Amino acid sequence: MDIQMPKINGIDFYKQLNQITQKETVGIFISANPSFAIDAYEIDILDFILKPASFERFEKAISKVHDFINIKNNKSENYLTLKQDFLSEKVKISDISYVEGSGEYIKIIVNTSQNQTKTFMQFQRLKDFEIEYAKYGFVRIHKSYLILKENILISSFSSVTLKNGKNLPLGRVYKDNLKN
Repeated sequence: MDIQMPKINGIDFYKQLNQITQKETVGIFISANPSFAIDAYEIDILDFILKPASFERFEKAISKVHDFINIKNNKSENYLTLKQDFLSEKVKISDISYVEGSGEYIKIIVNTSQNQTKTFMQFQRLKDFEIEYAKYGFVRIHKSYLILKENILISSFSSVTLKNGKNLPLGRVYKDNLKN
């Protein structure tokens, strides 16, 4: 956006937008006045284009936004770091077949590239895992099981079959979790 606009300047508008959405907005400013660049970078703007701008310069700024969004989407939010045998392993959330709870521990079953599974044992309650990772599509299907909704192949009255062929029990009180 331009910094010098009628009624409100771009910097104030950007600040208000971040407050309203309560999210970090990715922005590019454009202006004929280079002195605005410092103000723009102080509010964490991604790029500043000086007018008159060439199409190549505009394209470069858009490419920065694209790269920033890709990096942000692919960082640890889509991965879990799981520990096993004193080693840490980064696992894509989409590769998790299911999570099984047992008291204070959970077993995280991960699909590997060789059509096999790998089990990680973690000191964490199933309910805590459910709350923390619900935003990725994990749903409870039984008092002891969480699955990624996207991994469901077939759902019947009393069980759920996952895409990897694993059949898990479906608890009566958890059936509504699969409806949305």
